[in-house]
Amino acid sequence: MSGSILDKRWLTLHKVEVEDICVSIADLNAGENRPVHIGTDAQKHGKFLDFVTAVVVLDPGKGGRVFYCKTREKHINSLQHKLFTEVGLSLEIAQALCEHIDADQIQVHVDANTNLKWDSGKYHQQLAGMVVGSGFKAVLKPDAWAASHVADHAVNGKNESSSTRRRNKKASKRAGKAGKKRSKK
Repeated sequence: MSGSILDKRWLTLHKVEVEDICVSIADLNAGENRPVHIGTDAQKHGKFLDFVTAVVVLDPGKGGRVFYCKTREKHINSLQHKLFTEVGLSLEIAQALCEHIDADQIQVHVDANTNLKWDSGKYHQQLAGMVVGSGFKAVLKPDAWAASHVADHAVNGKNESSSTRRRNKKASKRAGKAGKKRSKK
């Protein structure tokens, strides 16, 4: 992946751009110890994988704030590579946030299931080890809602209006067809 996740365009679920994600989260936590949950999910779009990293700052009993950014990478054929990339992106923002808030407030949600009947299950211990080894609490499926619901919501465009989703889906299909035509030449 090129560049730091901090240099990416961060948005709220209402598509409002955030100038500095770390400062925004530090401001929300000023004088508070609000839990911060981080998770990443990916979705295939043509020859690419779109990764969405979500940062959720909870205000218990009152709701929370969601920030997210998208990163695009050429398609990864391995589930293991995809999952490790997701956790790597989550850890990158978690480590950057440690300069602004206490690491004990941060939980990294891993989009892998502890149940071995699922393909992701065979990687859950390694992925959790990455998170814990980096000094954060790991949250795995089925409890990893920041990855499996919030990031998934944004990566699939569910926070967009239905007309915007249709327009983006058509554009993605056109881009995929154009790529196939070029590769046949």
